[in-house]
Amino acid sequence: MKPAFLLMALLALDGCAPAYDDVGDKLQVDTQKQIDAGLDRLSGDRQVTDGAARAKSTPGQIEAATTDASYAANIAFYASSLASLTALKSRMQALGDASSAKEAEAVAQIETNLTQVRDEHAKEGMLGAEYVALMKGTIDQQFIPLNQYELQLKAGKKPG
Repeated sequence: MKPAFLLMALLALDGCAPAYDDVGDKLQVDTQKQIDAGLDRLSGDRQVTDGAARAKSTPGQIEAATTDASYAANIAFYASSLASLTALKSRMQALGDASSAKEAEAVAQIETNLTQVRDEHAKEGMLGAEYVALMKGTIDQQFIPLNQYELQLKAGKKPG
């Protein structure tokens, strides 16, 4: 009788969605906004210093944008963003269910891509606006399943 009860309890639990985590959801949204803002700033600064926009910019604007787009000026952005991703990944792993484990892997992929951007920036000193826009688009696409996961939890549904 006990094995049958245990089996029924496990089946019932399998149908339950993990609990919605408001703190994790806010951390995820804040992390995406932080990364987007940093990459948008980098892209904007590079547009001022590159190509046709350079011709319309004053020497002071070009100098300020060049300084702001340097790796040295963005070390804190990378450190803070990667720390936020680590916290988000840890929170996902702490939930302990299969769906949040997959989400933790998705966060790890974002972490890998942002680390790639950071490493390229450190190597080159500056990044091209097109590269930054491409990587921002890639990272934003990687956040979509994470947002869908949180929205499903918030609605009380079991993530797929």
